Amino acid sequence: MEFGNFNNGYTTISGKDAGSARYAPAVKSHRKESLNNHLLALQSEKGFARLLPHLEDVSFSNGEYLYQFDERNDYVYFPETAIISHIHNLADGKTVEIAMIGREGASGLCSVFSSQPPAHCAQVTVGGEAVRIKTEILKQEFARGEKLQSLLLDYINSHIVQISQRIVCESFHLIEERLCSWLLMLCQRAHKNQWQITHEQISLLLGVNRPTVTQAAKTLREKGFIDYTRGKIYILDCQGLESGACECYSVLQKVH
Repeated sequence: MEFGNFNNGYTTISGKDAGSARYAPAVKSHRKESLNNHLLALQSEKGFARLLPHLEDVSFSNGEYLYQFDERNDYVYFPETAIISHIHNLADGKTVEIAMIGREGASGLCSVFSSQPPAHCAQVTVGGEAVRIKTEILKQEFARGEKLQSLLLDYINSHIVQISQRIVCESFHLIEERLCSWLLMLCQRAHKNQWQITHEQISLLLGVNRPTVTQAAKTLREKGFIDYTRGKIYILDCQGLESGACECYSVLQKVH
């Protein structure tokens, strides 16, 4: 049994940029304290005041791409309610999520630190709001060496830890354990316990086939940890999921 058909235009991982993100030219009315994104909310008052005229609100639907592999990216995105996946595409068509980004971080920072195009694509897993800024503006603020610089460097370190731990997880842990950890990571970032997503979409992110995800989800439902129907998955027992998760979740929770 699957979570059901997802009817919100979710494009496949190997698809082209949906290109339908909606954004407003500026967010000058924003107060720093009203933002959910940790990197923006923790800015110094002076630093945030310099960034504010350049910030743009953007709204994403599930499955939209922020940027594709090997594609120039002119913006850095700070999720507010959206969840973004960094995904590697292999030559044989297989995919795997290497990192998940929510309000704790940002997507597109590789363009701040390097002129090379990204080695991954960025796709929206949970639709919602974000704030974006042009890369060149963020580079200038980073070069000042003030609080933004230390915040971004600390976040990049946490991001590297996540990527490293996900590699270990994908190499050694059982799919049921991995699914528990992944659902908990999603719940932690989205601050809710239900989403619209299918077995097919989860399989593309976890790098396994759909029947494998279906069997793991069935096992978790039988244990009373989750439920699913008509394209939605529900978290019923977070403690149960934690008991079934691999050690990776506790490691990543410390750096979240």
